[in-house]
Order: sequence, then C-alpha cells, then structure tokens
Amino acid sequence: MYFLDIGEQCQRDAQPLLETRNEAPLSLDHFTVRRQRRLILDGITLDFQFGVTAILGPNGAGKTTLLEAIVSLGRRCDGEVRFSGLQPTTIRSRRRVLERLGFMPQDWEFIPGYTVAETVEYAAWLKGAHSRRLSEMAQAALGNVNLAGESDRKVGRLSGGMRQRVGLAEALVCEPEILVLDEPTVGLDPEQRIEFRSALRARSDQSVILMSTHLTEDAGLLADRIIVLAKGRILFDGAPDELETLAYGDDAGHSSLLEQGYIKIMRASAPS
Repeated sequence: MYFLDIGEQCQRDAQPLLETRNEAPLSLDHFTVRRQRRLILDGITLDFQFGVTAILGPNGAGKTTLLEAIVSLGRRCDGEVRFSGLQPTTIRSRRRVLERLGFMPQDWEFIPGYTVAETVEYAAWLKGAHSRRLSEMAQAALGNVNLAGESDRKVGRLSGGMRQRVGLAEALVCEPEILVLDEPTVGLDPEQRIEFRSALRARSDQSVILMSTHLTEDAGLLADRIIVLAKGRILFDGAPDELETLAYGDDAGHSSLLEQGYIKIMRASAPS
C-alpha cells in the first residue's frame, strides 16, 4: 500500500511503510522525555489513526516536545514510537519513515533568497524525490495551499501568513502519511486560517495529522480528536463534542463550549 499519488516520486524503489494492516499508522508506548532532572513527557501511550488530532495545552505542557520527539523518531526518549508497526532502529528503517513524514515546526526557518518553488523543491529533494519530478511535486503542494501563483516570489519578501503556507507546502510535499504541525496557524488572518483548515481536511483521510494549537476554534472546526496535555500528562482524549459536554450546566459567558470544557479540565487538574 502506497501513500503517494505521483508514481514513485519520493523513492525510486519505494516499499510500503505499512507492515501489517492491523497496526496503527503511529503508536507511542510509554513515551517519556526528560531534560536533565525535569520530566517533560510522562509515559504517554497513544495510537493515532488517519484524521486530524489537535493537541491543546498551556505553555510548558509538553506539546512541542511531543511533536519534536515523534519526528526525531524517538531518539533520546524512553519508551517506543512505531510507524505502522515499524520501529525505526536502523538507518534504512529511519529513512523509510522520514520519507513519509512531513513536519512544520513552530519556528519555521527558510532561506530568504530562495523562491517559493525552490523552497518546496528543496524539501522534496531532501525526502529523496527524483530531480525530474521536483517541479511537478512542488507545484502540486503549492496548489494545495493556494500559492501556485506565487512560485517565483522570494520567500523572504512574503507576508508572515504566506510564509506559513509555504511551510505547510514543504510539509505536504510527497503527500506524507504522517503530518506533524506545531502551532501552524500562528500569524494567519481569518481568511488564511480558513484556507489552511481546508488544505488539512483534504489530507485527513490519507494522513495522520497531529497539530498543536492554542486556538480552540481551530481544534473544534478541524479536529476529529482532541488531546489535552498538561505537565507532560494526558488530561483528556476524545472527540470535540465530548470535550464540549463537560461544559454543560456552566455559564459559558463570552467563551465557547469547547473553551469552557478545556478550562474545566485544566482547573480540575490544578493543585488545590
């Protein structure tokens, strides 16, 4: 089973990532991360299927650490991370996983002198794409984020919101099975956020999409599943409407039911 639509564009002798059909595309088992004496992630065990999972939590909750640990394939972490049953412990297995993984960090960096197309083509090349297919693949990814008409512009001269979409195009190139996004809608105006959500929904039936965010509106409109993380532990794991039900009976005031449900969880977890 392949997850690429344009032939063998990202690996000339590509092999399916799925080892068995019964394995989740992404699994974490007692995933623990420490930084010196500080415990950042505390024994997290999760399975992820295709669809959008939003990770909510306050600053310092461990959201970015969790995503970065996944894309680093569990290095310097205790516990296990498996991609469709495959544990990336060898150079070959790590390469197979990385070719099917897209990542957009919170502080997305770019080469200012590169054009939009060159930036995305370079990302495709790093994933092993054949040089003859780079332009075609970059244009497909840019079309998915409504930037096809900006291919020849320098990235350094774009607005912050447009640069965010270039970052998403980089993550989307090669149509990854696992797509990891850290605060992807930061700096986007309302119209751009709508376009961004539309691009992600278009991939949600073909990819595991993990997205950290502080915006409950994005989580409510986009996610199939919400995980609330605080102090490295999971406080909630369920559908958006399940989080909303926690707010019933409370005075929502000027906030949404989803926000109220989130706040209720956070207050319940706070030390008395």
